[in-house]
Amino acid sequence: MIVAFAAVLIVRWHSHYSNTDDFLYALQTQGYYDGLRDGPGGLLDAWREFGTNTPLMPTLALPVAPASTSPHVLVLVQIVPLLVLVAGVRVLLGGLGVEQRAAWVATAAIATLAPVLAYAAMWHFALAATACTVWAVAAYARSDRLARPKPALLLGLALGLLSLTRVMAPVYIVALAVPIAIDVLSSGQGRLHRMRNGAGAALVAVLAAAPWWLTTGETAFDYLRSSGYEQGVFTRETSLLDRAIDRLEWTADETGWLLALLLVALAAWALVCVVRRVPGWRLLAVLLGAVVVGMAFLATSSNLGTAFALPFVVLLACAAVPALLQLGRPLRTMALAASCAVLAVSLVALTGALPKTTVADHRLWNEALPGVEQARAVLRCDDCRPPDSEQLAEQVLAVIGERPTLVVRDDALLNAEGLRHVASERDRSADLSPPAGGATVPPAQLARVDYVLTGLTVGPYHPGVDLGGLDARMRAAGFRPALDKRLSAWNTVTVWAAPSRR
Repeated sequence: MIVAFAAVLIVRWHSHYSNTDDFLYALQTQGYYDGLRDGPGGLLDAWREFGTNTPLMPTLALPVAPASTSPHVLVLVQIVPLLVLVAGVRVLLGGLGVEQRAAWVATAAIATLAPVLAYAAMWHFALAATACTVWAVAAYARSDRLARPKPALLLGLALGLLSLTRVMAPVYIVALAVPIAIDVLSSGQGRLHRMRNGAGAALVAVLAAAPWWLTTGETAFDYLRSSGYEQGVFTRETSLLDRAIDRLEWTADETGWLLALLLVALAAWALVCVVRRVPGWRLLAVLLGAVVVGMAFLATSSNLGTAFALPFVVLLACAAVPALLQLGRPLRTMALAASCAVLAVSLVALTGALPKTTVADHRLWNEALPGVEQARAVLRCDDCRPPDSEQLAEQVLAVIGERPTLVVRDDALLNAEGLRHVASERDRSADLSPPAGGATVPPAQLARVDYVLTGLTVGPYHPGVDLGGLDARMRAAGFRPALDKRLSAWNTVTVWAAPSRR
């Protein structure tokens, strides 16, 4: 597992690429570190400043922050949630009745799933959310349906920490709470005792989560309700059925269709095992129930988002292990061989070592880390190497300095978060503002800035602005290009200087 993690980190470092989330969460880590130096009040101010992002991972990275807040360095902290995930999966598989040797082999396989390592190689919150989700179910497994108080309190702690991993965490908590509540309420004798332990677990969860959520929870909930992104960027107005289909396709794309289809097939067999009431069927039903409830909640959202479904992918993989071992010997041998082949192919493909393969416009496996695939999408190339993201940001910052700049062209290659982070790494500030909204930029907004960042991109974060019309207006107003850079036939960077700056 450590070797696989090191391999994907080497791939990441070789790409010299960081995406928007890497930069945004690195800025948050820097903000927490700077705020903490001013005492508890400074940290509270930092919590409020980054109110749409939860604090667990940036807080965990604070010991690293004095050395560097570069995403390429902070990503090393991901080893912590990865090890927590390993421990949680091992305990959970034991609770499902998997014998010790098989449980360790399966744990190693699950911890090195391609989507797990893909997000472990980013400075991202998805892995921490997944680790806490697995630990919550593992603690429930040890609690004997909440009959044992100490594991029940550990469940509460896991849920409290889960709520601090990402703003989407309430969906994960509800997804876990629904099947657990059904399981406990159907327990018959000792139900009242179990419910008291459940109340204790809920109290621990609230105590762990309260400081941050009471400080900035209103901002976080507003972000969650509004899908967290501007309308028309990552959100879409479609029917509920279309949203559900989009969610399943998005999750399969992020997981890799070859691996996704394997997990779905094994999940179907796991459901058969629940119906047959094989040993451990109750816990297996809780896992499958959490996946169904969670995916249903995600499917009702208008936000596709990044790695929202990763905790449920891992829970599905955990459910698949005891189900697979319930197969007869000849069939089990074939299923194990096929599963090992799929896992190996998916993992190797993540490094870009396998050729591109698609079926009906869907990739059978992921051909690079998620950020690199996003960069390739806006470059319109299948296997090119993206530009060095920090170097590109430095070239723009060398032109605009700390002057007021309107950022109209904002995509996976060059974005406001990256510019701000690179500037902060050099002890400078970046005065950046987005468009006011609509197809045109108001004249008053143009009059307030010294530079305007535009350019051609097929994946803009502000798709409503008419770039052609804006360029014509700027030329007429006396703006002239101070930087004009071609990244590909489909992607360019242009920095326009106001007449006062020439």
